[in-house]
Amino acid sequence: MNKKSLKLQEITGLSINQIATKLNCTTQNINLHIKEDSMVSTRIALKLEQATGVNHQFFLYPYPLCLQFAVKVK
Repeated sequence: MNKKSLKLQEITGLSINQIATKLNCTTQNINLHIKEDSMVSTRIALKLEQATGVNHQFFLYPYPLCLQFAVKVK
């Protein structure tokens, strides 16, 4: 596990497997997008926001810059 995925799990209370199930994809695919140094496209970030409730900007920046967006959206 990397720091970004651990933070995501802490915020959401969801495991990576549960997030993958919500997005109808594999756990490996989610892990590719939630690496400490990864920056995903806006389209993928918005899908991740929809599935997790975490601000999409969290997924757009590498760790530790992503931490400033580590909040659930309403």
